[in-house]
Amino acid sequence: INAEYMGAQELGIQDSVTLERDISFQRKMDLLRQASIGLHTMVNEHFGISVVEFMAAGAVVVAHNSAGPKMDIVRPPLELKGPFNGEAVGLLATTEEEYALALNKVLKLPPVLQDLIRENARTSCARFSAASFQQAFGALLSRLMP
Repeated sequence: INAEYMGAQELGIQDSVTLERDISFQRKMDLLRQASIGLHTMVNEHFGISVVEFMAAGAVVVAHNSAGPKMDIVRPPLELKGPFNGEAVGLLATTEEEYALALNKVLKLPPVLQDLIRENARTSCARFSAASFQQAFGALLSRLMP
């Protein structure tokens, strides 16, 4: 964590950065409730449960444009340079420049549009619930066992 914090010092933002690790579940929930943006940078993550947690907590997601977040979670994404898509649930980025553009776009959106993205994202999370899984699994089984 010290090396990461040193990067914040080099940028002069150390007073605005807090890095925590091995936090309790309760602490994680407290932080998620306060978050306005959920930043996810892992490349080729197979699913991305943290992205779903961000969405469920109401943070606008900026995730890596690969694997699970791209294919399964952040759909449809808000375009980095294009107009607002009223159904967007977050943004995808690959390069440092794209991440910067995405963060800038979220921060410049009017609060009413940020809230729309948050609501879309929360609604989208329902497809990852236990009930949704049970229903889909049951439907699959019923097709296999007439």
